[in-house]
Amino acid sequence: KPGKNADGSWMKNPLPLTQKVLERGRDRYEINCSPCHGYSGQGGNGPTGHGLVGRRWPVMIPNFHAVEGKDNRVANLTDGEIFEVLSSPVGKNTMPSYAARISIEDRWAIIHYVRALQNLGKQ
Repeated sequence: KPGKNADGSWMKNPLPLTQKVLERGRDRYEINCSPCHGYSGQGGNGPTGHGLVGRRWPVMIPNFHAVEGKDNRVANLTDGEIFEVLSSPVGKNTMPSYAARISIEDRWAIIHYVRALQNLGKQ
């Protein structure tokens, strides 16, 4: 199963965290993820939505940041769990599949970038 080790535990990101990887992750995130989740990763929908699609979408787009008093399920996913979502051949809920659109290496780079967004949000 994508994102899992042979023993069934969730994988840690195998890509080294370098400036080049982070820049690639940002580039791929901005192309593939920001239309719905926004450049900040805060998601949402309607007038308070952060992505261009998210603002027009009837369904709440997940926020990657932990927010007090909110559902933080997505914010608390492990690297392997995020990789599994990005690797699903059928997508996840209203999110389309990115398995054929984003290379394996780029999926891991995006995860590093999402972690950087989360860390910025804690400051």
